[in-house]
Amino acid sequence: VRVVMDCCAQEKQFNPFYAYVLQRFVAHGKNTRSAVVQRFGDCFQTLSESEQRRLTNIALLMSHVIAKGVLSLSMFKAVGFESLDGRSLEFFRVLFLNLLLDAEPSSIGTIFGRIASQRDLESLSDGLTLFLYLFINRELRPRFVEELLARRRPIEKTRNQEAEAWLTRQELELKGRT
Repeated sequence: VRVVMDCCAQEKQFNPFYAYVLQRFVAHGKNTRSAVVQRFGDCFQTLSESEQRRLTNIALLMSHVIAKGVLSLSMFKAVGFESLDGRSLEFFRVLFLNLLLDAEPSSIGTIFGRIASQRDLESLSDGLTLFLYLFINRELRPRFVEELLARRRPIEKTRNQEAEAWLTRQELELKGRT
């Protein structure tokens, strides 16, 4: 798994061959699935140090594997979407834009529905909702994210206040970089 992900990351352009190889590995055993999730965690820890090519290739690899239903979005439950730095933000923008634009329309509801219906993934669902709304919604048709996550229960008033504060901090940080 490590070799496949490292080779994919080093390519000049994303090569879907590695995604299909990884897909086959994961299909053959639960241990491989956990190895992929663990390796992704390792890659996520070093995103701030990664060059753009590596970041994009790993994002596209993960997008493909999630779109094919091999892995679930629940693998991101340890990610704090409210405190992403610039490189992590770019990584997840590439991943989710690719996932939403290239996946089969019929599978998108299933992909997001898996986490929306699980009570123990409530914080992941809230974080993804906020992230998709703030950073992905502009590239898609109006109200797409709201429709996609319509099965989710509404965010409480306190969470809306937290979301507004987070949005303000992110906008200030992004303005400071330009």
